[in-house]
Amino acid sequence: MDRRTFLKAGAATGAMLALPGCTSSHAALPHVRPSGPGLRRSAGPGPAEATGSAWAALGRSLDGSLLLPGDPGFGEARRVYAPRFDALLPVAVVQPEGPHDVAEAIRFARRHRLRLRPRSGGHSYVGASAAHGGIALDLSRMATTSYDAASGTAHVGAGARALALHDALDPVGRTVPTGTCPTVGAGLALGGGIGAETRSYGLTCDSLDELEIVTADGRVRRVGPRREPALFWACRGGGGGNVGVVTALRFRTWPAEDLGFFQLDFDAADAAAALQGWQRRLAAMPRDAWSTLHLEAERDGTVSVRVFGVSVSGDGSTEAAAVVAAVGRQPVRTLLFARSHYDGVRLLAGCAAAPEDACGVGPHGAADRQSFVAGSDVLAGALRPSEAGSVLAVVRAWAAAGHRGSVLLDALGGRAGEPAVSATAFPWRDALATVQWFAPLGDHPRGSAVAAARRWVAAGHRAVAAASAGAYVNYLEPGRPMADYYGANYARLRAVRGRYDPSGFFDSPYSVPRV
Repeated sequence: MDRRTFLKAGAATGAMLALPGCTSSHAALPHVRPSGPGLRRSAGPGPAEATGSAWAALGRSLDGSLLLPGDPGFGEARRVYAPRFDALLPVAVVQPEGPHDVAEAIRFARRHRLRLRPRSGGHSYVGASAAHGGIALDLSRMATTSYDAASGTAHVGAGARALALHDALDPVGRTVPTGTCPTVGAGLALGGGIGAETRSYGLTCDSLDELEIVTADGRVRRVGPRREPALFWACRGGGGGNVGVVTALRFRTWPAEDLGFFQLDFDAADAAAALQGWQRRLAAMPRDAWSTLHLEAERDGTVSVRVFGVSVSGDGSTEAAAVVAAVGRQPVRTLLFARSHYDGVRLLAGCAAAPEDACGVGPHGAADRQSFVAGSDVLAGALRPSEAGSVLAVVRAWAAAGHRGSVLLDALGGRAGEPAVSATAFPWRDALATVQWFAPLGDHPRGSAVAAARRWVAAGHRAVAAASAGAYVNYLEPGRPMADYYGANYARLRAVRGRYDPSGFFDSPYSVPRV
């Protein structure tokens, strides 16, 4: 699915909506750089490489499947969301049926000094879960979802996709705040989880009550606020693949209210006013509302400006009027409409017009795929006029060069800002908004195209540097210091990492360094 999917607003409007698609929530898992066969080795002493008989023994020990190169299904099983990472090849794919299989795979990898990388949705921005030269641990079979009415909680396997969770909860009138992409998995919650209900119900990780995790020693642990609380803390915003492999999660649920939507399209000449006004509105926005501002560079050299918003009150008109007043310019187009909660979730996911069994997926049930380069910033406060002008200059220059690209500003605050910064590993409780820099590419882009897109993202970082507090770990990018993703919680997360993975089994360029 294109990350700036254009959708029908519905028969009542007959207009087109530009919605977030899969740009709002992605798993962030460790990555091994493709630079040679030595990448197969993990830390510590051990045999040089697993033999055929060792692989056969691993296969027999699993309730799930072991796929080796040449096996039927290996080519499909090893793929991740972005086709540009197709050249990254694991030495094996393990598809566990339960935590026992995960523990077996971890123990096998340790014995044979092989890297192991977990994969849920496979959306890592840096291709982390491709597991180049190591074992890809594909959790897709662990995808059960259920609801317990007595406790009001949802039990979710780590391989379940976001839309499957909403499928299970909609019949009972409940929800969990997720991102918008329908095919992401557990990595969303592990990195925080930002979406359209963030301000109303908090981050995805804020609804986590308990989780099951297999740590580097192969031990299956059930953790929560009172059972191994340090490990539970690290799994709520610390990112995936740092302290273990999460196999199941339990979430508190919330009422699934009807959703009121609005879209405001502004003239490109009013872009600066729209950006400044939108930021001003965030300070007074009620908790039951959320909005995102999109600046879109088009290949024809034009720039579009759009504010899209949601209200859990079922009526978006009040918030739309407040945004217009804050901007001080009339939009060239205004759309107002309402949807049931489930239809609203599907609309945000970019699949309102698709059959229910095809939302976010392509032929044979495989997730729609797309290559891109992206990065992020977290705004500690509003951009000053000069900084807003710099952002617009970056977008206009990219459009003038004939490229497509998006700058997506998503509101934080509301309930997501209520916990203390130290309450979870997610550090950006006091921030105003996140900024995502997103450049779509062809499926298998040339290195020059990737390099150009990275330069554009870097220009975006420079434009907001004075206001940026750091970055969002679910939007990982190469070369950025890991400390940038964790703010004041970085030292504590390093200490937890060292306690639960003292030998560095999960070490990678994208894991938190151990203390």
